Amino acid sequence: ADDMMYVTGKKEEFDTWWLSSPTLGDMYFEMTVNTGDCKEKDSYGALIRAAPSGEPMRGYIAAFNCQGEFFVRRIDATDPYIVETLFVTTQDKNIRRGANKVNVLGFLAVENEFTVYANGYELATFYDTEFESGRYGVFVAAGEDGPYTYKVKQIRIWDLRFK
Repeated sequence: ADDMMYVTGKKEEFDTWWLSSPTLGDMYFEMTVNTGDCKEKDSYGALIRAAPSGEPMRGYIAAFNCQGEFFVRRIDATDPYIVETLFVTTQDKNIRRGANKVNVLGFLAVENEFTVYANGYELATFYDTEFESGRYGVFVAAGEDGPYTYKVKQIRIWDLRFK
């Protein structure tokens, strides 16, 4: 609606995602987001190198919350839910905080090096060899106060296999 994609997390403190069909390895994922009517712990972001369709879920999450913080996690399994925190929740001045703010989240993956960006500024780099390729998509986690919806104005993906 309104030239935006609405992404909703309905269950409190629960990670939810929607994924593409194509798989990529080396890539840059960028999304322009309006935070909507968010509360402090509501989170939005990207999931890359997620499992191919029909396989057990796994992948890397880079997300911002409405307090202007970011975190990075690796999902190793979903039954049971096993998540490794690669970057703990960290405040950053380059993430616009609060309701109805616009942020651009970037997530670069080249071989085993990953970098997260906010509004064109580098936030963090980490190294991990767990997953080489996979699907990509959007992530949402409603905080303690129930459902949370954010709006995506644009998603852009660069396939970096052809350097």
